[in-house]
Formats: sequence, structure tokens, C-alpha cells
Amino acid sequence: MWNIDHVITLILLPIGFIVTGTVLLTGKEIEKREKYLISTKENLWQLFSNFIHGIKEIKGNCKEEYTLKCISSNSNEFKNADNKAVAFQTFSQGINQFFFMGIIAFIMVYGAVRVKLGLLSIGGLSAIMMYNGLLVDPLIELFSLYQRMKAQFVNIERIQSIFDIKTEEYFSGKEHFSFNKEIKFENVSFVYPNTEKKVLDNINFTILKGEKVALVGRSGQGKTTIIKLLSKFYEPTSGQIYIDDKPLSSYSVSSLRRKIAIVYQDFFLFRGTILDNIVFGDSIYSDEEINRAIEIAGLRETINRLPNGLNTYIGEDGVKLSSGEKQRVGIARAVLRNPEILILDEAVSNLDSCITKDILDNIKIFFKDKTIIFIIHKLTFITDFPRIVLVENGYIVGDGTHSELMLKNLLYREIYQSQFRTFEKT
Repeated sequence: MWNIDHVITLILLPIGFIVTGTVLLTGKEIEKREKYLISTKENLWQLFSNFIHGIKEIKGNCKEEYTLKCISSNSNEFKNADNKAVAFQTFSQGINQFFFMGIIAFIMVYGAVRVKLGLLSIGGLSAIMMYNGLLVDPLIELFSLYQRMKAQFVNIERIQSIFDIKTEEYFSGKEHFSFNKEIKFENVSFVYPNTEKKVLDNINFTILKGEKVALVGRSGQGKTTIIKLLSKFYEPTSGQIYIDDKPLSSYSVSSLRRKIAIVYQDFFLFRGTILDNIVFGDSIYSDEEINRAIEIAGLRETINRLPNGLNTYIGEDGVKLSSGEKQRVGIARAVLRNPEILILDEAVSNLDSCITKDILDNIKIFFKDKTIIFIIHKLTFITDFPRIVLVENGYIVGDGTHSELMLKNLLYREIYQSQFRTFEKT
């Protein structure tokens, strides 16, 4: 084109830069609209999932109309964002076509003027038109591809952000976990990410092998955090946890967790049968071991009542079981593993007093040589525990037997009295 006509070529160059700049600007706007579209989609599905899981509360409180309004509002927001994103992409592609068709029209008109003035031959004009077509068509495809890719880059960034999340080093630590002596917390503090308040503040205490310890205190004082640090779900912000005089960081996570069994308050059951959830993927246990775990967890009566016994399908998250039955399945799973350290984190909160007492007595008998850490709010169940540790605002503020704490610790006595109108007198 340059060899045929310098003037037309020089005029086309700035037009090309203008078109390129326009495409880049529209690409940023497409990216912005796509991010908003994904955000509205996430909000809609989170809301929908939340309402599905809380369907009993919705029906029980007659909030069906409110729920439908919320879903309808978020659905309309998502629809509008989708329409606007598609409309802008279509508009921007139309702008590209307009510019390029304008270039062709300009060459035809201005080229015809130059032909009439004798500055360009008809053959030269035809050649310029042909070369321009060979250039324009790929550019239209290239710019359209760029605009479509800008929309997809948003999704790629979301996926990449998941891959960039730092995961725990499951096989970190050279030492294979062994527990023969004691667990020691030494000046341990912990702060959750993106917060400033210390959940644990310079705590120090020791648990001997085979010891039965109850961690008590009001909600949100750091009891569960202690357990999560011990099982390496988190790392201490400062201080160190030792097991048999070796830092916890020296043990691999895999070997540590094989020796620890935890039952949480909000215990999760997987889709399948009761037996599937108790053995949890292991086929190494005998019928005798399974039956013993069932007896310890007080689950026998429930199993006998079900139509297919252990092979009864319980649905996702055990929807066919009560909250107390789900907790007992969790206890049976933990007991079956026969761990070195058994941790019960409010694991009997949904059980009545008689069943709770039976389960705790069974565990104490079966795990008489094992270490048990028991987190509970109902102090009546731990009055016979050999050791009670009181946690308040991230500090260890009491350590001793029930009688000792009732006599010497005002906070423990206040918590105990708040649960009972009368209390023990030593």
C-alpha cells in the first residue's frame, strides 16, 4: 500500500491507532462488567444454597414470601448484569465493524478523488482495496477475540486465585509422631488472619500422657483454637507446642493426625450408610471392634431401631438422623480408630444427661491409658474429672480439680452457679 500511494497509507495509520486504542478501552470495560456479572452470580447461588440448607427455619418462621423476594431480587440483578455485559460486548464489536467499514468507505471515496485527479490509477486503487481487505478482516477477528478473552480472563483469575491459596504441608516435618511423655504449650499466642485481637495470649500448660483433661470456659474464649493448634490446622503466631520435648512443627501432619481423633460439635456425616460413616473408608476393622465402638458411643439402640441397621442409608450430612444420633456416630468413628489422643469438642452437646454420662463413663473405661481432652460447657459432667483447665479471654485462668476451683477460683464458681441454683459445698 505504501508503494502504491503514500498519502492514503499515512492517513490510514492514525485511524488504525485510534481503533486499537478504542478496543483496549472497551476491553477494560468488558472486564469490569464481567467481574460484576460473576459477583452477582455468586451472590445468587450463595443465597439459594443458604435458603436450601435453612429450609426448616424458613418454613417454621413462615418466611417463604421473604425468601422468594430475596431470590427474585438477586436473580433480577444477575439477569440485568448479564444483559448489560452481553449488550456492551455486542456494542463494542459493532463499533469495530463501523470503524473498519468506515476505512473501506474512506478509501473508496478518497481513492476515487485521487484517481480523478490523476494521482492514482484505477488498478492501484483496486490493489489498495484488496490489501486493505487482507489487513482488516484478520484485525476484526483479532480485536473480537481480544474482547472475548478479556471476559474469560476474569474467570481464569478467579480459578488461579484458588490455586494460589497456600495449603498446609501435609507431609512436612521429618519426625514420625510418637507420644510417650507429655504435650506442652509454651508461651503460645495466636491471632487469626486479618484480625488484631489475640485469641490465645501467652498460654502455658502441660498435659501428661494418659491424663484426662477438661477445657472449660465461656463461648469464644479460645478452647477450640487450642485444639486446632494441637492438630496443626493452624500454626501459633508465637510460642511453641512440644510433644515429648520436640516441637510440633518437627512432626509430619499425616503422622500426627493418625494418632489424634477429634469429634466436633458440628459433626459432618457423608452420604452413605451408618457403617460407611463409622469405618470412614477403612476396611481393616473387625466386626468385634465395630460393635465395641457402637456400644461405647451408645448407638446400639438407634441402630436396632433402623430398618436396615448399620446398612441404613442416612443421606447427605445424616439428614435422616437426629443431631444427637449424628454426634454418637462421630464418637463411634473416633473411638474405632483407637487414637493416642481423643478430643471431644462439645461432642455431646445434643445428648441428654443420661446418655452423656454413659458415653463418658464408657470412654474413660476404654481409654483409661489414653489421653482425653474434653471441651464442654455443662460443668455438671466434669465434676469428677481429675483435672479441669479454665480458659478466659485467651488466658489460662484456672487449673485443678472441681473442688479446688470451686474453692479458689471465683470465675469458675460464678460459671458453675450460673448453671445451677444450688452448688456443691466442699
